[in-house]
Amino acid sequence: MARKILLALLLFVFLYLGAGSLFHFKWQSDLAACREMRRAQGEFVEPEVFGGFMGLIFDVTNWPIYAWANIYHDGTPFATPCTHSRVVIPNRSSKTMFDAPIYICVQNMAFRIVIDIISSQT
Repeated sequence: MARKILLALLLFVFLYLGAGSLFHFKWQSDLAACREMRRAQGEFVEPEVFGGFMGLIFDVTNWPIYAWANIYHDGTPFATPCTHSRVVIPNRSSKTMFDAPIYICVQNMAFRIVIDIISSQT
């Protein structure tokens, strides 16, 4: 009985680590492709913080958490900076800065704060 439980546990561990290894290599492949694409477009490419053996250990052991978070935030288990939604920042060639989504968001927030202040004083 204990032998069967041990074999089942070992099988689970090997499957878990195998899936984590596959997750790591697929994610690293997607990250490398994204970095190359961003580099080719002249964008800033952030350095790899936990690369090599340390990244492998983190990815193999925590892959369910990473996959869930990536699916939750980006809709794919292998999220990269290329899969994130981009925020449009006004540049010098745009007509006005007032067309930018960030400005509109800040403006709406400011209006809400002013309305809350006015309504709390009455």
